Amino acid sequence: MRADVYPSEDTTTLYLRFEIVPEGREPARLERLAGPLILAIAAKDYVDAGGKLVGDTVVEVPIFPHAGKRNFGQARFTRHESRRAFQELLQDAVIGPVTTFIYEGDLEHVPVEGHTIRVGEGASTPA
Repeated sequence: MRADVYPSEDTTTLYLRFEIVPEGREPARLERLAGPLILAIAAKDYVDAGGKLVGDTVVEVPIFPHAGKRNFGQARFTRHESRRAFQELLQDAVIGPVTTFIYEGDLEHVPVEGHTIRVGEGASTPA
């Protein structure tokens, strides 16, 4: 599994668009999940969908299921450093804890509410 990221080149909006791409046997293993799989990433200087600045928060990225045929997402920030930190956490988490859970976790026993993998400082607080 990998996370392809596309940071905006516009220095005023600071969007980070990304796609979570399952590879190999991962799509078949994800189909065995009994509930959703969510990646919760700690973020700073985040701008929510309504345009409101949120200092410290947790951004939830759906790994499975996701809307549409491809798993696209985006996040918006007010500082370059915060966007870069989120990008690194996203890529490291998808390659590490998410892939490990997909291959080593007990997928059939995920509760109906789903399973959340939390990364970064403050990732234990809800969004």
